[in-house]
Amino acid sequence: MYTVPLKGVLKKACVLLVVLICGTLVLACPQDSIFYGISYEVKPLDPRIKGTPTNIVTDGDKLYVASKFNKTIYQYGILPSGSLGWSTVEPAPGGEIMELAATQDYLYALTGEPGTMSLRRKHTKGADLNWETISPDGVYKNLQTIYGAGTRLFASAMISTTEFAILYEEDTSNELHVLKSDAKCLNSAVYDETNYYLATAGDGIITFSNPSTPITNTEGLNILGLIRISDTIVAVSSNGQLLYGDSSGFTVSSPGYNFTGALALTKVDEEVHVLLLGIHGSASSTTHGYREIVLTDGTLNPGNLGLNTPGKDPDHSSVSNYDTYNSTLGKHPVTSILQAPDTLDTTMTLFAATTKNGLWSYRQRNREWQWNAEE
Repeated sequence: MYTVPLKGVLKKACVLLVVLICGTLVLACPQDSIFYGISYEVKPLDPRIKGTPTNIVTDGDKLYVASKFNKTIYQYGILPSGSLGWSTVEPAPGGEIMELAATQDYLYALTGEPGTMSLRRKHTKGADLNWETISPDGVYKNLQTIYGAGTRLFASAMISTTEFAILYEEDTSNELHVLKSDAKCLNSAVYDETNYYLATAGDGIITFSNPSTPITNTEGLNILGLIRISDTIVAVSSNGQLLYGDSSGFTVSSPGYNFTGALALTKVDEEVHVLLLGIHGSASSTTHGYREIVLTDGTLNPGNLGLNTPGKDPDHSSVSNYDTYNSTLGKHPVTSILQAPDTLDTTMTLFAATTKNGLWSYRQRNREWQWNAEE
């Protein structure tokens, strides 16, 4: 009878043992990573405002937002019961809502079908809360976008596929007047108590204090968003540029991100203020959300323009945990961000509009601070 030599058996056993050990180690590493990631996954909630939200806007007393192509506007403020929460704006403006804007006293809604949209407004602090129609000046009726700043509303009207007119309206009137007849589409507007700044998709930043004398500060840039930080205006462009300055001119920096145009300020505490900038990755990327710039005494420091990932430095971030952020809002492009003012909401809740997954908020849920859909 043939028997296997003992030396051969031991050799085969050793080889098998090495294979098993290596296989176990190979499998163990990704399994640990998978389990670590799962431990920070958050159960998604069903959003109150679904789909693609409009810009989140405020008149200082309430926040307003709607789901595009829906007929309902939601407001975040003090309810009749005395608690803080969401309610619907009554009456509705009529028609499907495409965009919202707000000035210090008025809420505006762009409603209807693309190409035939109507602009309506309602007073948010007066006794008459009904909607009135705002008429464009002359032939500029094909309204596309609206933004509020100070006491003025700004709108862009399409003339052709490449040409737009920028219009404006005062709180004291109910008509739109021409600011610039040969312009590009309007993307944002801010006011610094002296000058207005308008972001355009190809004409850069338009600045003026008197509507009769607008000037262009940055030629040819597609400016996606604007925000005021103390005495500085900050802007982002479609080619990844960060601009900062005032009516005398702007300095350009290139941090290397694809911006969405969403910009917001948030207070981490009394001493730490952070600028949030919405970003988006490629079509196949899952890296979206926003990045952060830590401010110095509430102002932008040109020597510290590094964009930080939320949660990497919790003491100087809008979120307390990177992994929780990364598994939630970090997966979605953000089109609008706004923090509720402390005069309305003592916790200063952060809200974010996503491209297709509704309105989100950063709240304490199940004893953990997390980004999730706002219910």
